[in-house]
Amino acid sequence: MLFVRPCIYFVSLFALASSGSGQNEIWKATASDGSTLEHFGNAVAVDGPFALVAAMHDGDNGSKTGAAYMFNRYTGVELFRIDDIAPEPSDIFGFDLAMEGDLVIVGVCHDNELGVNAGAVTVHDTATGALLRTLRASDGDVGDHFGNAVAISGGIAMIGELEDLENGKSSGSAFLFDVNTGAELFKLTPADGSKNDQFGRTVAISGDWAMAGAWKDNMGGGGGADSGSVYVYEVSTGQLLHKLLASDRQPGDLFGHCLAQEGSLALIGAPFADALGSDSGAAYLFDVNSGQELQKLIPSDGQAFDQFGRSAAIDGGVVAVSAPGASVQAGAVYLFDLSTGQELAKITASDGANFDLFGTDVALDSGGLLVGAMNDGDLGLESGSAYMIDLWDGCMSKYCTQLDGSPNNTAVLDASGCDLSSPIFLDLSMAPPGQFTYLLVGSSTGVINDPAGALGDLCLVGGLLSRYRLDMGSTSASGTFSVNISNSNSGGPGFGIPSSGGAAIQAGETWNFQYWFRNAGGAPSGFSEAISVNFE
Repeated sequence: MLFVRPCIYFVSLFALASSGSGQNEIWKATASDGSTLEHFGNAVAVDGPFALVAAMHDGDNGSKTGAAYMFNRYTGVELFRIDDIAPEPSDIFGFDLAMEGDLVIVGVCHDNELGVNAGAVTVHDTATGALLRTLRASDGDVGDHFGNAVAISGGIAMIGELEDLENGKSSGSAFLFDVNTGAELFKLTPADGSKNDQFGRTVAISGDWAMAGAWKDNMGGGGGADSGSVYVYEVSTGQLLHKLLASDRQPGDLFGHCLAQEGSLALIGAPFADALGSDSGAAYLFDVNSGQELQKLIPSDGQAFDQFGRSAAIDGGVVAVSAPGASVQAGAVYLFDLSTGQELAKITASDGANFDLFGTDVALDSGGLLVGAMNDGDLGLESGSAYMIDLWDGCMSKYCTQLDGSPNNTAVLDASGCDLSSPIFLDLSMAPPGQFTYLLVGSSTGVINDPAGALGDLCLVGGLLSRYRLDMGSTSASGTFSVNISNSNSGGPGFGIPSSGGAAIQAGETWNFQYWFRNAGGAPSGFSEAISVNFE
């Protein structure tokens, strides 16, 4: 039996091999004070320069009180440990966790403040681990397990409470909270919910949409017992938008066991689906705005009991899906192209062993893949570990980000790859919706603060500076925009550089990119973070 927890939490993208043991593995971490049966790696998160790993059964403050550890994402150096401020035995601090910018949220689903196992979520400062506040359900009660699943986007947290009794025993519920103020915004329960659905067992949130999985939903639109379902809500109103079901649902699939979301695109795991044998698993891509199923993903070498779809993450056009049951539960993680569904790579631990459960949880940010292996035995039986995999393999680096001194450069910029033999997209996200924007390119990385009345840093100063002026447009309703630099209107096919007399990017060259955009209501224009790409 594998441990059960939710997941976190764009074109051929990276020059990745089809498979690899420890491929581009840059570090492996264990807790500095780790010990037997602590299950370090049961939940992981990565954002900017920080990597966060939970050890839900850490016993330093009492049996199974739990802890979380912050690491430098680039070096693997442990920075500090985060503990529950009032730990009690079996609190399971760190059953789930999430991180965004300067905020960390940690699920403590057995917290007893409102009754035995009523649950809580603690909010911490990313840079120090200091406790900022504690969130509890306004109607919290005995056995609710509030905090069994957590996610955060734009300062709004989605929190699961799978054992809530709103629609019967273990029917479940979910909550939206303002993390900065601690205010409870909405309680979400499905009108068609029923006992044992465990709605809220998994949650996700991104932009305007929030999701909650009901992995044991027995109706499933005809799917049968435990076929599972997922509900999509509007964040600003708490209104239900869609109920998502797998098109080929079957009893026992547990569709909704895992949720990952980026903007309007979501991945939903069904690890007990039988696509390639009993419990081989499957994952489904959905457009949450329309409710449309886009693709079904299965691994090229999947086998019975792999449980592909246990955990997943989406970032920068890449989908990572774990199969911790693969190879006698040594575990594996598969990478897919978000746009095409093409399998890009299979990743395994460099020192993997049977029953390690590599892929217990996964997190993905800016080319960094963090993988938990909660049963790894380096520090004793099931002490656990975590691995950082560099998907970019050093060919890209971000700068002028919020975390490195450009606080107003809040929009995110990702490049889909470095390999000139494949199309490369420059993807803008988290920008203001429906606003005019264009992509800039430069040969240097000098910085000017707030140029020409803008609010933010222009970070391409000192050499050639040009814009993709024929590829201008407006950001989407979710604040996204993309330019294919391999075949742009401005530079032409073949990676042409606009306004440079027909010059094209060559292998071995480094170019720097950044988006400029307008803001609504006449507010000062802004800039995204910047990225340097070493083309291959």
